[in-house]
Amino acid sequence: LMVVVSEFMNPPPLSSTYQKAVNEDDSLTTKMGEWWGSQLTSNSDGTGILFTNEFAIRSDIYAQRRAVTNDQEDMNVWSNHLHRSGIHSVSPGLLFIQTSNSRSEPRGKGLQLKHYFVPKTKYGSIWTPHNFVAVEFTQGVLLDLFR
Repeated sequence: LMVVVSEFMNPPPLSSTYQKAVNEDDSLTTKMGEWWGSQLTSNSDGTGILFTNEFAIRSDIYAQRRAVTNDQEDMNVWSNHLHRSGIHSVSPGLLFIQTSNSRSEPRGKGLQLKHYFVPKTKYGSIWTPHNFVAVEFTQGVLLDLFR
């Protein structure tokens, strides 16, 4: 089992199914799957789940948070970098991947990812430790996947 705690760029917008993204239109998970398949050392299939916040933040807000406090020049560097990279939104997230084949077995389906939005509540978002709703939601989805 591999777990990555990071910030994920350009998560898809929330779909009509509320907490689950429309995975066919999820370019973020598609890019992750393509990367997984392109790695010469990644000779195994995987199944996983990506959790991101229900509401991603805009890249300009992200740039403000990453820049040195009260440093307009640093904020401009961040903003320009994100713009040049095609990043318009950012969300913290949790990525869980369970590999299924050993290196000696032939590859099959590559990386199959599902993307879920963790609901924001009055207690906070995915990163807020006291947001028991987010913790329960994440645990429930993970238990279903790895049963």
